[in-house]
Amino acid sequence: GTWVANRARKFAEVWCCGRNDHGQCGTGSMDDKVRDLPITPGVEQNPLVNAEERKVLEWCAFSELLSPIQGASSGSMHTVILGQDTVPSHSLEKGARNVPKIGTLYSTGSNNTGQLGLNNKYDQTTPVRVDTLFHYEREVLDITCGPKHNAAIVRPYNTNLTEIWTWGQGWFGRLGHGSERFQLKPKLILSIRSLSISQVACGGNSTAALTSDGKLYTWGYNKYGQCGQGKSAAHDSSNTCTDGITRPLPAKIPSASPVISVRMGHEHTLVLTSSYQLFAAGSNEFGQLGTGGKMGSEKCMETEFTPVDIPSSAQITQISCGGQHSLALSALGQVYSWGRIEKGRSGQGKIKDNISVPRAIPTLQDVQVQKIFAADAHNFVVTKDRRVYS
Repeated sequence: GTWVANRARKFAEVWCCGRNDHGQCGTGSMDDKVRDLPITPGVEQNPLVNAEERKVLEWCAFSELLSPIQGASSGSMHTVILGQDTVPSHSLEKGARNVPKIGTLYSTGSNNTGQLGLNNKYDQTTPVRVDTLFHYEREVLDITCGPKHNAAIVRPYNTNLTEIWTWGQGWFGRLGHGSERFQLKPKLILSIRSLSISQVACGGNSTAALTSDGKLYTWGYNKYGQCGQGKSAAHDSSNTCTDGITRPLPAKIPSASPVISVRMGHEHTLVLTSSYQLFAAGSNEFGQLGTGGKMGSEKCMETEFTPVDIPSSAQITQISCGGQHSLALSALGQVYSWGRIEKGRSGQGKIKDNISVPRAIPTLQDVQVQKIFAADAHNFVVTKDRRVYS
């Protein structure tokens, strides 16, 4: 399923579409969220409609119950929603007068590896609150989903620190707890709890975290170098497993500027610095790194962060990773894409070869794009006039 949060209204709306065989759209059923619409040639279509597939995003009736919704993230067959809820009075300290609303998580969909964080393995067709993180002493600030694992940024009460809690499938050490064990409910990553985390990203089987001072930590699956650790990680047996890194390790970025954004695809990672520099690491089989290097084989990879072939004059302000493709947005609202082209995910029209360096998307050159979102094999962009294109 795909989720879009509309924050233009007083109470956030959530729309979903796509596969729903495990209840990942959270509508109370397991029917795919598809509704055919007539397409009239020559008539401007609703921007929420995919004209090729003739499918439309469908309103989720539960959304106002979780208002105000702050965001949502989807894995391969599950969804986690960041909302707000009132702290129960019995959990407050004695003498407390104010009953606060705090960031709270709700999850729905497949739960075969504990990715819903409910301390069981039962699928859910409507959102259920993740009670482990529902407590007056901590507030959830952000949530990111990988295919079968999640990472949340959490702020302990009355502190300026921010922590990372992870749960779900633990293969290759992607949860960062020093093992490959699954976690059926959220668990704090102890090794980096003293750092102030500003951003977290989940890849196919890997995870990355960014500190408030611009330092990058990575862990999880590293067969293709997507953790950007070079050869040094292989010699640290205390933090590694076969093809993986089980605890967060600092990654070196060849730039004096701090990192301000990190995103992960299935097997690649992108980072953006404050000086508009882009770096990438991991698999380059489909050109998804954008470095202009060799592609066409799973042996094509970069194990250390390497500059993306795009000039700093482009002033990239946002990045996003699909499964095997990448997007970037410039300060002028221009969208660039590179990597795998199958199923039209590059947005470059009918071309034959995968793209090894960033290329402007022609159909968006006259559109002022404000937000970009890359998923496994599709994308969404939001314009300054609040239109959504896919």
